Amino acid sequence: MSLRVHISAILALTVAFSLPLVAAPRKWTVVTPKSAQPVAIESKKSKQEYFSLTEKTPLTVKVTGPGFIRFVTRTILPAKKKEGIYGLVVLKDGQDRKLVSRTTTYSTSKVVGAPSVRLGKPKTVTLKVPAGEHEYQVALPPDAKHDAFVRFKFSEKTVKKASVSKVGYIAYLPRKFTEEVRIQVKEQEYICYRASADKPVEVEVIGPTKLKVISRLEFDHTMRGEKPYRVQISEESKIIQTSPFNGKISGTAAYSASSDKVLGRGDSFFLDVPAGKHRYLVNTPDKGSSILLRFFCPQKDLGNGLKSPKGNGSAGLVPKRPKPDKG
Repeated sequence: MSLRVHISAILALTVAFSLPLVAAPRKWTVVTPKSAQPVAIESKKSKQEYFSLTEKTPLTVKVTGPGFIRFVTRTILPAKKKEGIYGLVVLKDGQDRKLVSRTTTYSTSKVVGAPSVRLGKPKTVTLKVPAGEHEYQVALPPDAKHDAFVRFKFSEKTVKKASVSKVGYIAYLPRKFTEEVRIQVKEQEYICYRASADKPVEVEVIGPTKLKVISRLEFDHTMRGEKPYRVQISEESKIIQTSPFNGKISGTAAYSASSDKVLGRGDSFFLDVPAGKHRYLVNTPDKGSSILLRFFCPQKDLGNGLKSPKGNGSAGLVPKRPKPDKG
């Protein structure tokens, strides 16, 4: 498990791609990577579980943001070496690729069952996790010869409800949809838009703003208890956000017309919309499931893009209700 490090290449990574540490919360939960065997590393004070990182075995974890993810890493040092520089490749959702480098010094900690392995001291990388479900993969760079050990931690970021409630949200019409569904909640009627894996709802938004989405899973009469489901948002075939929920049958909502389905409770989440015009497709990626959607936009942001040419299709700026897309 020896490793020869190309010092000049790693130093270049340090200058060009090194990631700054992010101030993170205090409470951390250990996350176990998929299909990985744990390795115990013992120090004078404790014994901790790591996972072996080799050229052929990158490590992958899934977390649901918003929050912070932390990688605690230890490289293997060659014989007689007291210090070293090593690199890591971090990918988010298989696309956002970042190169990270760290310097370390010799540690007296030992791998249980392999006491001859010389370890460096633990070094950390902490990254912000945006809202929704995300997959992070840690791998070795192509020129690395040392193996390493990694452990993963996640800290959920608490969103203060008070800061959200200060924003005045109003109903926001989608640009395209297949089916409109009317429901009643506590004697008040609302219009929702049905979406499924192959029938998304399209919403056009002019940022910067924060779009609020309320989704309800539709149960059939044979379902009982909870059922997990996901809401996915994509733009130009790229998945922007996936939000997982545990659907539960609502005790207060019902369909306005008779239906062979049963309404789930409302689950809400937010999408940060960057500046400019964006067209998002919103659906559930779960085959055989359908959801009802409602959209809301901060009232203060409805003026975004008012100077755009007439007929730009922005639902928030067009007073007429869009027609269902039957195609």
